[in-house]
Amino acid sequence: MNLQADPFRSICEALAPALQAKIPALIIAQIGWPDSKFLETEGNLPSVFFWEVSDVARNVVSRIKPHKSTTNPDGSGYVFTEQSRVFYLMQISLFTSTPEERSTHGWTIMQHLITNYRLTLADGETATFKYKGKHDDEGETNYYQRDLTFEVWTRVLDAKPAQKVSTLDPETAID
Repeated sequence: MNLQADPFRSICEALAPALQAKIPALIIAQIGWPDSKFLETEGNLPSVFFWEVSDVARNVVSRIKPHKSTTNPDGSGYVFTEQSRVFYLMQISLFTSTPEERSTHGWTIMQHLITNYRLTLADGETATFKYKGKHDDEGETNYYQRDLTFEVWTRVLDAKPAQKVSTLDPETAID
């Protein structure tokens, strides 16, 4: 059974509150691209949008090895194995009202993801960020845009039910 939903969505759902905690002025932090009317409406800025530029999955040769396990009080549990790793080229687009906000908030996002490059996701897994570059766009007359690009990767796990072994029988042990 595959435990993860869309890994990109999981990354964005964990990243949004982390950025809003670093930049309390952020109005919106979400997946997608803003409608032009959104940017024209006063009071919607500053906002951040997450965009998946591309992705690639790589199968993991050592997926037979357990990645982690959980145990319930009754001794049952799950063994999690890594099936593949998904790599994304992710664009974080920041829209602000002034060039000063763009510079300040853009630097805050970049610095946060460079120094805290591992983000814990809701399922306990992690996403790893690697900075790739930035681009400033003057946009229209009513907003300023900065695009930050990161390579992000995470694991795709599979879980199988398992029973905890608490004692070994010497007669059935394999030497």
